[in-house]
Amino acid sequence: MQRITLPPSVSQRKHVSRLSILLGSISLQDLKACTMVSRLFRYSGRQPIIVFELPYFAAYQQLLRTFPGARLRNVLSAYPSNVTNFWPYFSYRIDEVVERKSIYEASFLGRTVKGIYTISDNLWTSPDDPKQITIAVRFLLTRVFFWISLGLGDDMTQPQNSRYKVILEAQEVVPQEIWKVTVQSDFTLITYYVLEDTCEVIGEQIADGISPVTDFRNLRIDWSTYIASRRYLPTPSVNKDTFGLLEHLQWSNHEEYNKGISKVWLSRVEREGDIGSAKLEVARRYVLACVVGNSVSGPRLTSNQMQQEFNGLSNIRDSVAIKSDRINMFLPAHHHVESLHFTLSNGRNLHPALATVQTPGREYYILKDNGMQVGCEEDGVADVWMELLGCKNSGCI
Repeated sequence: MQRITLPPSVSQRKHVSRLSILLGSISLQDLKACTMVSRLFRYSGRQPIIVFELPYFAAYQQLLRTFPGARLRNVLSAYPSNVTNFWPYFSYRIDEVVERKSIYEASFLGRTVKGIYTISDNLWTSPDDPKQITIAVRFLLTRVFFWISLGLGDDMTQPQNSRYKVILEAQEVVPQEIWKVTVQSDFTLITYYVLEDTCEVIGEQIADGISPVTDFRNLRIDWSTYIASRRYLPTPSVNKDTFGLLEHLQWSNHEEYNKGISKVWLSRVEREGDIGSAKLEVARRYVLACVVGNSVSGPRLTSNQMQQEFNGLSNIRDSVAIKSDRINMFLPAHHHVESLHFTLSNGRNLHPALATVQTPGREYYILKDNGMQVGCEEDGVADVWMELLGCKNSGCI
């Protein structure tokens, strides 16, 4: 942002507000011509002629019209509108949207869901939180993953499954942990509650009409209780290492693993700077993606019940009553993380969407963005994912 250095005379400033509304409604090309009229016109458009040759105050009106939301309100509260040139910020927001769309449309995900899902224009601007578009894209990735995992990939384009769906909104519910994603299909609005790290659905609500559902109390009791207790927690106090969902995780061998991740590897990635932080983030996504299914959805079980059922004692769920509304998450031992890598052992880079995870028993190929498995060391990347990603069996391009 820049301060305005060529304001109009005091007698002309009374016309600025009305004139800026008019100038804010015309095209940027026409605004260039207005810069030659007078200092009043330049000020009303809020852009010094010596910099961009656009009027000044129209930028403020264009921002209000094009990028409403909490992000803009925060900026406007920090810079007085009567002395600030907002054109650089307006240009930044436009370039941000253009770049996001171009990257998405060129990606394998954009090509895969084209004609089936689209993202609303407003959501591309991330109006309230910079992470909104990230969650929307991750939600689509996880939807595609489950379509393929359930063997429904060939049915995605069938008429009954390919109704044009629009992701209207993504709003944070619990800081850094749970979001709700609103999708419109025909005249039905579906609100999905998802985990931030994996976008796996923990519950959904359907509303027939134009207003999305805002009540989360009919989710599974442990999730609704958790959301009610955490949704207004200030974001700075949330630490994924010591507080939050991973505090509810149960795993074996606490001597060698911290929340399912090797303590030796954790000490190693601490020395790798930004790369190490990125690896750790993906490792946490993998852990959450690999918890037993009942941890997230389906019938509610205790961690012991999930462990017993995982070991083949399926009747254990009927013998013990669940007395607490606490979330229970169980990670099987064969999904403990020994290490995670963005390259092969020979140093070759993996596809940008992939990482490999070494577990006690084998190595898996996973999607970086949601931690879900797309291959293993014996078979390499699955054929369907090789085709979608455009990579080789080894995970390289």
